[in-house]
Amino acid sequence: MKGWSFFLHSVKLVFRNLQEALQIGLVPSVIMAFLIALIFNQSGLSMGQISGDVAIDLVESQQEIRPGWLFLGGLVWGLITLWIFVAWHRFVLLEEYPKGWVPPLHFDRMLGYFGRGLMIIVLIVVIGLAASLITALLGPLGVVVMIAVWIFLIVLLYRLSVVLPAVAIGRPMSFGDAWRATEGSTGAILLLVVIMAIVQLGLQVVFGVAISILPILGIAVQVIVTLIFSLINVSILTTLYGHYIEGRALD
Repeated sequence: MKGWSFFLHSVKLVFRNLQEALQIGLVPSVIMAFLIALIFNQSGLSMGQISGDVAIDLVESQQEIRPGWLFLGGLVWGLITLWIFVAWHRFVLLEEYPKGWVPPLHFDRMLGYFGRGLMIIVLIVVIGLAASLITALLGPLGVVVMIAVWIFLIVLLYRLSVVLPAVAIGRPMSFGDAWRATEGSTGAILLLVVIMAIVQLGLQVVFGVAISILPILGIAVQVIVTLIFSLINVSILTTLYGHYIEGRALD
């Protein structure tokens, strides 16, 4: 049940350090929520749509959307997410405590984090597309093969992603080193993914109820809960790095 231990440890990291979590993530998250709401509103989406299912709204409102504004929204989201993630990795692994309510900007670490993350995404996409083309020729058997490929890609994603905390703390490592260090983690990773999917589903229910009761309250709840869930997600990478690379125990 190592996957459960990874999840529980990651949750504890956030809630045992809730003040630091809020100091690192709250102000950037509020800034991000405000800017993205403003940008999406300029792109043709209303505030009501933003607080709902944005993906569906984008499809249904495609005639009104201005792509430039959406690109800007994605850029803002990416930069602030990198800002929070790098600061959190450094807090947990280097005990770099936040001072005040605005975390430090480590632009070089953020750039390295983005570069490594982009390389992982490209690798996953290339393998996935290649596998899709091959399995399309296999008929019904291709479905089984494709499921196996996607399971492999999920495991690959998590095993390679330990390079992200490494670059955040200034100790970059190769993908080969990451793969070798995380040998034997497949079962734990798959269980972890299932747990996170269930938690994500539960959070969507909470968001839906909060928004239906009071839209403004729903947006506030969404900012806080999304921040905490994001920090739990990034804590999973921190935990994997700490356990497999630094040999830290899971408490």
